[in-house]
Amino acid sequence: MRVATMFSHPCPESIVQAMVKSVRKHLKCEIVQLTDFETPKLDCVDSVRRLNGGVVSSFLARHLSEMEGDVLYLDYDTIVREDVSNVFEMDFDLAITKRTEKEIESKLIFKVCPNNVGVMFTRNTNFWRDVAKRYDERSDPPAWMKFQIIVTEAMNALDYKCIELDSNKYNYTPE
Repeated sequence: MRVATMFSHPCPESIVQAMVKSVRKHLKCEIVQLTDFETPKLDCVDSVRRLNGGVVSSFLARHLSEMEGDVLYLDYDTIVREDVSNVFEMDFDLAITKRTEKEIESKLIFKVCPNNVGVMFTRNTNFWRDVAKRYDERSDPPAWMKFQIIVTEAMNALDYKCIELDSNKYNYTPE
């Protein structure tokens, strides 16, 4: 298993350092920084993968489409509180958390984007190639929530085994 996080400037480095520290405390794995060609490698990660493109694009999907094997993707502001590697004992291509009612400000967001991509367990690179293709084929302007919407659409429309995890356990948002 590898842990991947997307980190590009101008994100605050101290936040990703806290995430990496929590990963090292609970998981024995390589930590990979996904980024562009301009952002320096963080000292706290084990390796860096670089692609052209901006954060608000198919950037994350393209990165994940090149990562073979079991990968736990974490937003850089996530704190790991226990070993979650046992999720990879389940049968899936993508395991993702479902938003809870308290996480959403709008019923519309919950309807079109019920999943939160801040914590994802993944092992099928083809799923991410299909997500990147769907994203790039859209004609509307790039937007952050659009990526989450496209992931949800791909989960529902494509022939991949996707499971939803309890966000209170795997992607808890404190009040």
